[in-house]
Amino acid sequence: APVGFYLRKAEESAEGEGRPEAFALVKQRLAQLDRLCRDLRDYYRTPALSRREVRLDTVVESAIADLAEGGGESWVEPELAGLGLSVAADPQRLKQVLINVLKNAWESMQGLPVRGFRVGASREDGHVVISIADGGRGIPPALATERGVLRAAGRTR
Repeated sequence: APVGFYLRKAEESAEGEGRPEAFALVKQRLAQLDRLCRDLRDYYRTPALSRREVRLDTVVESAIADLAEGGGESWVEPELAGLGLSVAADPQRLKQVLINVLKNAWESMQGLPVRGFRVGASREDGHVVISIADGGRGIPPALATERGVLRAAGRTR
């Protein structure tokens, strides 16, 4: 590693008392930093997906239950349609994505006089398409273009 190369060069050219102890301490600290960096890389590495056949209604209902528990009295149950489909997915990752999108939909309606949203699924060209439509204000067109949102058609996520 480049750090090791420069450390050896510095050690070879250093003079004076305490030099071995100082370099031993530097080497020890560098080894600690190296272990920390490895741990961080392992932590942020994309986890392996555990894909299997899962029923969409089971995952959606679980995500909704988690959100309803945290939503309190302001929670509004979504209308559900077409969720009896099965998909090949990692159930935990799918649930987390659904929680994120459902939470965004629910939060977009806060403070509005009429709140309601719908979660639906359908098959299109051999793929399962999950749609979440809410009564929120939607994504402003300028922001949608800026963020690269392809389907910013009103209030469907």
